[in-house]
Amino acid sequence: MDRVLLVFYAASLMLGIVGGAYYVVSRNAVYIEVGPDYAFMSLLVASETLPGFFSVVGGVLGDMLGRRRMIVLGALSSIPFIIAGMGGVRSLPYLILMYGVLTSMASPNVYGGLLHYTGSSGSSYSLIAVAGSIGWAIGGVIGGYMAESLSFTACMTVLAAMVSASYLAVYAAYPGKVTYPGASLMEVVDGAGRVWPLFLASVLSFTGVRFFFSNYVLALRSMLTDPVVYGLVVNTIPAITGAAIWPIIGRVSDNRNPVLLAMIAVAEYAVLIAVFLNLGDPVVVSVLWAIPIYPLLEQGLVISISRKLPGRLQSLASGVFTTSLSVAGFAILLLGRVLADINAIGWYSISILAASLSLMLAGRLMGRL
Repeated sequence: MDRVLLVFYAASLMLGIVGGAYYVVSRNAVYIEVGPDYAFMSLLVASETLPGFFSVVGGVLGDMLGRRRMIVLGALSSIPFIIAGMGGVRSLPYLILMYGVLTSMASPNVYGGLLHYTGSSGSSYSLIAVAGSIGWAIGGVIGGYMAESLSFTACMTVLAAMVSASYLAVYAAYPGKVTYPGASLMEVVDGAGRVWPLFLASVLSFTGVRFFFSNYVLALRSMLTDPVVYGLVVNTIPAITGAAIWPIIGRVSDNRNPVLLAMIAVAEYAVLIAVFLNLGDPVVVSVLWAIPIYPLLEQGLVISISRKLPGRLQSLASGVFTTSLSVAGFAILLLGRVLADINAIGWYSISILAASLSLMLAGRLMGRL
């Protein structure tokens, strides 16, 4: 395998491990030191998700000023991790916000560099996505052991070292031909104009999907009373099925219009939500939950956005997709204040998905997507 790609995949695996381990370590520390303080947890979750808005900024700066320079920000993001470990759990939301801003500006230049280097290869993107997913699953287990055997300070220090090592490895292996794209401001503005319909479609798609499923997990918990079985159904099994099929989807996206993959995924999600709203059998729900639709949606949207832009704007492409996820998260936060009934949430989510599907279909018919 190409050495550059191998390093990128290894870094994605490592950062996935960090993400999974951090999730367990941080939640365990909050539970022990803060207790069931939902206001604090809301602040922490907001600090973890809102920095995604900076992804498009990091992508633009990387395409214009040089991508390796932005990778340095990723290596420096270990500093807030270390300080958070020393400052204690109460300081975590503010320092994680700093960490998130730095990594959000760096990560589009990892994925953008990969997409530029491989000519927007769907297969290459699918493998780096699988590496991150597997890393997250492994990190959840490692984080549990770390939380039991190490102090919070030690846990955060170890994770900080892993973050720095990952970004420094990418920095060292970064292929020279895609390091300084030298995009102009006018090219960036023109590129943004090309992908705004896909950006809007991505926002609508992920708003519809996540608004329903992030709430339906509570209904599923009432069906599956065993917490171990619940964890397997909600996280482990979908991660395995997704990792198994993602490389296949990657190859398909190299030979078919990736917008069609996203459209199929949105339609499948809408049907699945309608089925879940009228189904109460835990066995059937568990089987349907394991259907790997998410890889189809992400792969379709990422590669669609990537192929609308030239190589020198691939960090912008990655930043646009990541920022769309943050916008979707903010939309869900607002919708959650209005709708609380799972049936209302379900049908509203289907309406949002229908709008996304209509937008992509119109784009296809008009020849814009």
